[in-house]
Amino acid sequence: MMPLVWACSSSDNDDVDFTISKSKIDAVIGEEQFVKIEGVDVYDCEISILDDFIADLSNDDNKIYIRPLHVGESTLSVQYKGVEKRCTIIVKSSNDYIGSVFTEWGTTLDDLKEKLKDKYDRGSYNDQRDCMSYFKTESGYKIEDRYYFDEIGLSGVMKVVSSTDTDIQVLLNLSNSMSDYCDHLSFTTETINSYPKAKVSINTYSYPGKYYACYKQTRYEILYETGKSPKTTDYIYYAKDLETAKNPEFSYIN
Repeated sequence: MMPLVWACSSSDNDDVDFTISKSKIDAVIGEEQFVKIEGVDVYDCEISILDDFIADLSNDDNKIYIRPLHVGESTLSVQYKGVEKRCTIIVKSSNDYIGSVFTEWGTTLDDLKEKLKDKYDRGSYNDQRDCMSYFKTESGYKIEDRYYFDEIGLSGVMKVVSSTDTDIQVLLNLSNSMSDYCDHLSFTTETINSYPKAKVSINTYSYPGKYYACYKQTRYEILYETGKSPKTTDYIYYAKDLETAKNPEFSYIN
């Protein structure tokens, strides 16, 4: 995304050294933080953020307020008369039920293994699905991330989530967690067959410049009629374009 920039006003004062109160901020979505500018008026500065999808800015009383929007990392820049001060902003989720995925499209399998070797509990190549599978537990959820490749390199990622919670609670938790990572685009629901009755809830999301994600939960209503708990299947498919995310060309996903 284009950086968010506030232009500075001109000043005839002599050069003034200034400071920014923090060089790094660890933030949680929904919890506003600020940095204080000393030695110069904040309104005389050029203030920008590298990625306004991660956080947005406001200022008052020589403070710059940072409002975290999505999980990720960005950089706050404050410039005055050619002198720049920076603050790294790292935004985390308040309720992370799913964890992030690696979406550098085109990455080779060998490079993927090197980059992800310390980020999961274990990993192995899945011959049956022809993908690299990694496993971990996040917020009590058992997660399998499957990385698929084509002739160019990494082309798609599917996240399979297992939990002991009810189907409704899982849907709410995963949807809320997805909203911390990306923007919600649409929601649909449909019945896919008559026996057993199976309903599919579909949420679609977008992370600008990185991926589109489609979260689907399949719920088998027939189990309600027998007095048993409903059986659900939850997965999130990530792709570099919206059409592929909605209609992945992997028959084994369903």
